[in-house]
Amino acid sequence: MGFLFATLTFILMPIAELGILIRSSETIGIIRTLALCIFTGIVGVSLAKWQGLQVWSKIQEDMSQARMPTKRLLDGAMILSASVVLLTPGFITDAIGFLVLFPATRPLFREPLQRWIAKKMKSGSIHVSMQ
Repeated sequence: MGFLFATLTFILMPIAELGILIRSSETIGIIRTLALCIFTGIVGVSLAKWQGLQVWSKIQEDMSQARMPTKRLLDGAMILSASVVLLTPGFITDAIGFLVLFPATRPLFREPLQRWIAKKMKSGSIHVSMQ
């Protein structure tokens, strides 16, 4: 199931992005479409850097108080992934990237991801070693 989903995503997502970019360039012009892609990339990376620094600060705070920063580490991985997605040209990937970056909408992605990781750990598909 996971392989099929990934395969379909990597095939269908670029096709959808290309279709939207073509339609956008027909509607608002190619220069404005390119400018919008560049603008969202710059804003996205800036927001990712800001969010990443905030999460890093919270991780350090958790560690200084001897708390395991599990949620914060997952947030950091999601922010890193969102910044990569935001650098990919396209409006669908930008929307997903921004949704993952905003702290208010991040739990929509974090909680299912936590459940998936917990399920994989219970089944033995993911092994965690504390060495």
